[in-house]
Amino acid sequence: MTQSEEDLQIRMQECQESLEVKGLHLSTSKTMVMVVSKTGKEQISIEDRHGRKLKQEKSFKYLGSMVDSKGGKELDVRKRIRAGWAKW
Repeated sequence: MTQSEEDLQIRMQECQESLEVKGLHLSTSKTMVMVVSKTGKEQISIEDRHGRKLKQEKSFKYLGSMVDSKGGKELDVRKRIRAGWAKW
């Protein structure tokens, strides 16, 4: 997590470099970025050390809960209500 796109770019490359030194590889096809803001419409462009762009997501599942780019929990609440009705 960072406050700026530039900081995120630096952290991404430092993290990837640390992994590669230990023989590990970061999967850019599975690694995504998300901007959390009031509007949820900001676009950023983050690249790995090899110039591959990371995909930007509007929402994703984290530890069983849905997180969205507007910072709200509406998606998660709807999902849990549907799951409850399906069990009932």
